[in-house]
Amino acid sequence: DEVALWGTHVSNENRWDEDVLFDGDESKGLPSLTGYAVSVDDQYSVMGHPLMDENPAYLGHFANDGAGHLALEKSNSLNNLLAALELGLDINEEDSIDDDDDDDEIGVEENIAAYVLKSLEVANAMHTTVGKTADGGDLPHMVTVATRDIKCGEEILATYGPEYWVGHEI
Repeated sequence: DEVALWGTHVSNENRWDEDVLFDGDESKGLPSLTGYAVSVDDQYSVMGHPLMDENPAYLGHFANDGAGHLALEKSNSLNNLLAALELGLDINEEDSIDDDDDDDEIGVEENIAAYVLKSLEVANAMHTTVGKTADGGDLPHMVTVATRDIKCGEEILATYGPEYWVGHEI
C-alpha cells in the first residue's frame, strides 16, 4: 500500500491528496507525481514536485540521471553501442555501428551494464535516507548528497538505477 509522507518544507497548499498524487488530475493539468519517483531504498522513494522548483530545500528532487537516455533507448541504438564500447564491455564482433539493419544488438544485460556504468561514471550526487528512529530504523527523510565537488552551474546528476527505467520504457 502506498502512502505519501510530506516533509515540513512542503506547505499545506502544495500537499496534494493521495488520489491526485498517485493518479494525477487531468482537469487541473496535474500529472501523477509517481512518474517523478526515484527509489532511495527498498522502502522509500523521492518524488519531485513540479510546483516547488523555487524552494532551495527541495532542489535535490530535481537531480537528473546523467545516463537515463541510454535506459530509454533500444539495445541496438547507436548511443548504447558507443557506451558499451567506451566502457569496454564485451560485445560480439558482428555487433557493428554501421548500417540500417536491426542485427546490431548488444543484448539486454550489456545494455543494463552500459547504463549503470555510465550513470555511475557521470553521477556527482546520490539520494540517501537520513536519521534513525528510536528502534534503529531509517527515518522517512531523504537528502541528496554530493559525491564529489560540484562546480557552480553544473547539473546535479544521481543514478536512478535500472528499476526506475523499467517502468518508463518507450
